[in-house]
Amino acid sequence: MQALDPLAKILATKLESLQILGESSLQDYAWDEKAYGLHQSSLFLSLSLAQQTTALRYISHRRLSLALCIEEMGLSYCAKMSLLSQSPTEKSAFALMGADETQHYHLILPLLKEPVARDIALNDFVNQAVASSNHLASLFVLQILLEGFGLSYYRSLSETSIDQNIQKVFRRIVADEAFHHGLGVVLFKLENEANHSRYEVGAIDLCEGFLRTIVGELWIAQALGCATKSSLSSLDKSTLIAETAWIESSRNRSRAIEDMVRRHAPVSWVQELERRHVFKS
Repeated sequence: MQALDPLAKILATKLESLQILGESSLQDYAWDEKAYGLHQSSLFLSLSLAQQTTALRYISHRRLSLALCIEEMGLSYCAKMSLLSQSPTEKSAFALMGADETQHYHLILPLLKEPVARDIALNDFVNQAVASSNHLASLFVLQILLEGFGLSYYRSLSETSIDQNIQKVFRRIVADEAFHHGLGVVLFKLENEANHSRYEVGAIDLCEGFLRTIVGELWIAQALGCATKSSLSSLDKSTLIAETAWIESSRNRSRAIEDMVRRHAPVSWVQELERRHVFKS
């Protein structure tokens, strides 16, 4: 680790201006019960104040961990895509995007008060996708779909946070993510046209995996289990889901991604995904 210290110092000097922005002023959590619909949950409201705080801290940590993992993925993605780039212009585009991802990573990192939670399904999927996908599949799934999801996710984090510094951090990130998503749309269109909308099985498989993963994990149930130090019963989970409108939120997230697929993917890809019954009704 000591061998990395000089490099860490150089990075810290370059990123020093970000540190003030990337500090949370709250000790416990950055989103309250209203951000998750828990203010409508009879189970959550029956908990003690200390247990409620534990539950909210748990979900806040998961949300920030996912954001950090997405940015960490972005660093790997940009490095890979720069190597696969076919022109100096394209290399420059990914270099600019990579610089943004570096700043985002170091804006979010100070907000985490505990080690990063890496046991998140979307994080596992994305890491595998970065390692295995080709140029075309990477552009579509990781830059158009994932960056599109990130844009919506970060906007929600900013709008619902009760921490003003966190609001500022994610407002800043949202502006960059819009550029990344738009860049992906243009690059994918150019490559797709050059290859005459070829039927790409690997990309379709990746789309399917992303669409099935994006439904989301039931962090609210995990949080209450953490707070009470016990697992929720099936009945408690069903009640929690109904009272917090978690299913509606999950469906809206899936529909937003599906809409991006239908707008930007070749018709043959959409038809194959429909054949696989990937899209929700």
